[in-house]
Amino acid sequence: WATIVLTELVQSFPHLTIDWICNSNVREKIGFKKGSSLFDKVNPVDKTKVKELERPDKVIIASHSTQHCSDLLYHGTEGVDVLIEKPLFPTFVDFESLPDTELRRIFLNLEFYNAYFISDFSDEVKLLDLNKIEIVWHDPLMENRGSEESKCSEVFSSIFLDQLLHVTSICKALKVKMGNFKISRITSDNHDSPGSIEISCDLDGVTVSISLSRFANARERKIIINDGAASLDFSSGPIFHRNGTPPVKIAPSNRLYPVARTLTDFMNYPESENAFLLSLKSLLPEIKFCFACEDLFIEYMTEQLASNKMTKCNDGKVHPSSVYHAGILYYRQIVDSISDSEIQYLKGNNGVQELLRWWQKDHTVI
Repeated sequence: WATIVLTELVQSFPHLTIDWICNSNVREKIGFKKGSSLFDKVNPVDKTKVKELERPDKVIIASHSTQHCSDLLYHGTEGVDVLIEKPLFPTFVDFESLPDTELRRIFLNLEFYNAYFISDFSDEVKLLDLNKIEIVWHDPLMENRGSEESKCSEVFSSIFLDQLLHVTSICKALKVKMGNFKISRITSDNHDSPGSIEISCDLDGVTVSISLSRFANARERKIIINDGAASLDFSSGPIFHRNGTPPVKIAPSNRLYPVARTLTDFMNYPESENAFLLSLKSLLPEIKFCFACEDLFIEYMTEQLASNKMTKCNDGKVHPSSVYHAGILYYRQIVDSISDSEIQYLKGNNGVQELLRWWQKDHTVI
């Protein structure tokens, strides 16, 4: 992902000089750089040499998910604008305790907020009286992308500060306010969607149901308005459908793709006021909602485990809810303390099994 972000950045800003701070082998990055003249102004730097660099104008953090928080504390102290991947802090109070200047200069890379197809969909439904929204965000554990490298779902962090945060940014793009929310129910393992988490809530008077999964059979991403009055399927190419009319594919029409648009807004901030909408200051209501859902899910899992309705491990069978729960606890542990464990770099089924072993070995439900 870091190389994708870097590629989009140099394509949008070819004259930019970039110091690429590497947590992994610098020689590999030098080899990657030689593959294209696009990266002539990119300078791979070993992380131990950071102090030798000049003060940056901007900082972009696209490291491993479990390193985001430590990287922000280390690289974000220069008093400059920072664009960082989610997840970030393990508790909401960590966000609330930041001074206002920090909240205004730290931005989350929630690129779907800037997606051209989300913008077009918002325009199409803006005249509707929004009373009900259904959003599905399902990813498989392993996704084969043909000629591209296979994509693995992240399991060593909170699904609520990952998938759900994307969902809330889409609600933000649809002008659905998150400041006044009521969560009525959170359940898991729906019979229609095994391995999913189902959230039922009210967002400022709009009834919203959200389905999340890292263990789906295939990618599925959909938004359904008012029981099908309008819908957007962006599981692959974005397709808009209004009830009673044929589906229409939404084309980019020479517009920037989501990552490039987000990077451009960030690099042009504060001139580009749109960037502020992805600042921590602006996103606090969405972040608060995600943590509220996480807290309720932890309570739900505690009850399930205490009543023996679910076990941590059962004859090698993986319970997705147990994985989501363990991932939350693992992220809290690795952010709050120094750990010798490096299982977070494992992917797919190997990562899932090691995460559950970690959980089973010496952790209780909290």
